[in-house]
Amino acid sequence: MKKLSLGLVIILVAVLVLSGLAAAQSSPVPVQSVSLSRTTMSLTVGNYDYLRATVNPASATNKNVTWASSNPNVASVVATSSTDARVTAVAPGTATITATTEDGSFTATCTVTVTAASPTATPSTGGATMLAYLLTGGLLVSGAAALRRFSR
Repeated sequence: MKKLSLGLVIILVAVLVLSGLAAAQSSPVPVQSVSLSRTTMSLTVGNYDYLRATVNPASATNKNVTWASSNPNVASVVATSSTDARVTAVAPGTATITATTEDGSFTATCTVTVTAASPTATPSTGGATMLAYLLTGGLLVSGAAALRRFSR
């Protein structure tokens, strides 16, 4: 009887030890901090760039972050993965992009400065079009056709 009960005790101890190890291995690793790939960003209206959040420790169980803009009318932000986001310049001004961890609500920010796009120089063709219109007697022709027509 002693041998049988000693064998049961050994089996029970082994089961308890193994279940304790399994429980220890499945314990969640909490987030301790978050940082961003940049703390400042400069964009011109219509352009975009990317931010990446790094959740610490690297072994954290839940590395998901949510993204928000303090002024979406200046800079909007859209998640592209659980830790990455695309920031788009909407209008001139300043906005703060914030990444917040789902686990622990830790935050990191990036200040985005948006400037107006430079105006592009476009040649004025109004005068040349009017001249071609007048020279053709009211017949609207392209500049090259008008030049061929009157250079004979």
